[in-house]
Amino acid sequence: MTVKITKPEINVREKISELDKPSGTAGQAMLAAETPQEQFNLIGAGRRNLIINGDMNIAQRVAYPNTQPAVQYNGYYTIDRFSQQLSSAGTFTMAQALDAPDEFTHSYKITTTTADSTPNVNIIRYMYEGTNMQHLAYGTPSAKPMVISFWVKSNKTGTYSFNIEQKKTSSTFDMFLHSYTIENQGVWEKKVITIPPNTSNVIYNANVNSINLHWWLGSSAGYQNDSRVEDQWVNYTGGNLTTSDQVNIGDQNNNYFALTGVQLEVGKVATPFEHRSYGEELALCQRYYQASEGTGYNNGFVLIEYNDRFRGRYIFPVTMRADPTVVTDFTNAYAYSQGNNVALGGLGWGTDNQKPTGFRVNSASNTTLQIVAYMNNWGWTADAEL
Repeated sequence: MTVKITKPEINVREKISELDKPSGTAGQAMLAAETPQEQFNLIGAGRRNLIINGDMNIAQRVAYPNTQPAVQYNGYYTIDRFSQQLSSAGTFTMAQALDAPDEFTHSYKITTTTADSTPNVNIIRYMYEGTNMQHLAYGTPSAKPMVISFWVKSNKTGTYSFNIEQKKTSSTFDMFLHSYTIENQGVWEKKVITIPPNTSNVIYNANVNSINLHWWLGSSAGYQNDSRVEDQWVNYTGGNLTTSDQVNIGDQNNNYFALTGVQLEVGKVATPFEHRSYGEELALCQRYYQASEGTGYNNGFVLIEYNDRFRGRYIFPVTMRADPTVVTDFTNAYAYSQGNNVALGGLGWGTDNQKPTGFRVNSASNTTLQIVAYMNNWGWTADAEL
């Protein structure tokens, strides 16, 4: 005799949620994932962090302990890929600090050295090439959400603003705005911000700064607006970037703001920080900036006889983003060839029609008619930053 038994259908997700044993944060995130791609991102398959040097370990511009003099203008100081946008009568020191939360060793620390109670702009800035962000599919129904997480520490508690500037064309922008709070003085706090997809406008597709992340450290009234729209993409027409209670770390000497553990990833859930090796992170940074080793001197370099002079060619280990600005310092340089001094007057550099991949150095005339010379004690930098 055959007995046929039927059972009602069950909802597996509902049953799992009813189990006495909790599924944990990761399990809940997997259950909440709406697409296979979100689940793929959550299990850590492939590279997740879209930030280069988010752990602040790479600082090519200065020698350890990596502290720059006080500055009053825009530019890159100390930490690779993170720049300062500054319009203030105050001065600030940028440093690669050894102060960091657990699992990190460094942070980017900005300290006020000359106070200014009414700064115009004080921002930490991170910039992306538009060509590297097209996978977000902005401007289409398939646009992807993102989430950014980072650690901050300051002696100034209160409201801080974070925003993203997205180029739609070479000269027009959309803006995403969010404010967060540092609640405790001198304590590392982790912040997580969910960024909705921009389905309205594409990301300008060029190897220029098409996506810019901004951590505000001070702002003037012209940038403050308490009625501004937060947590959504809006057309940017100027101003309207911070609240009126935006903290100004520049209003008193020795105020500071430190940042580390920055991770931007596709999806709606912040995952643990993706640690990459020092060598891999350095290579990613070198697309934008490279420098001779150490302090920039005691740098051996072989020169070969060429057309009655010596020429040496340096090949970048990483092809740079664009034609770099190369600066060489031969102030203390010297060279020898088979025990003879080599005249180095007239040293210069060129590109041999391979501008992104290396540069050459030419000496004065080879009066000793030697074949090979060895030059030492010189330095160089190559800058192709956004």
